[in-house]
Amino acid sequence: MNLKRIALIAIGIFLISNVAFAQDYKTIDGKDGNEILVGQLNMKQLANDSSNSWFYKGINSYKPDKEKVRYLSYFRDSISVVVVFGTWDQESRKDIPAFYKTMLSSSYPVNTIKLYGVDKSLKALNDEIAKYNVTKVPSIILFDKRNGNEIGRIEEIPLRTVEYNLTKIVDNYYF
Repeated sequence: MNLKRIALIAIGIFLISNVAFAQDYKTIDGKDGNEILVGQLNMKQLANDSSNSWFYKGINSYKPDKEKVRYLSYFRDSISVVVVFGTWDQESRKDIPAFYKTMLSSSYPVNTIKLYGVDKSLKALNDEIAKYNVTKVPSIILFDKRNGNEIGRIEEIPLRTVEYNLTKIVDNYYF
């Protein structure tokens, strides 16, 4: 196979993957003029979207508890995470940046987090979150990577801080 053909195949795969990824979410207009992101997203999309400046500011200003972060770092390869939130929701605007800052600080591979934006009726695209039985936002749901079982969730308002709740979930499940 010649180099030109390999380059064309690589470009084709890149374009197809970007088109497929671009269709994972959509933007709808909120009644207050703010955009609402609905569907599967990733951290970069939130951080780079000017209508979501709250996310970037929240990550930069949040200071997670170092002991809790250190503890969580021991479990970064044992858990998977699903997050369901609303860009329109004040609690999501506070807790999701705190969650991401905590996970980044613990060296968790944040690109593996399944992040879903929902509208005000808690619907995403194509019913992709129905299996998680979400009734409140934000919802941060942790799973055991070994067997896929849910090990706990934080819904709406954490007891103290996001990292406190995460460590309690992990601690209660593994010990």
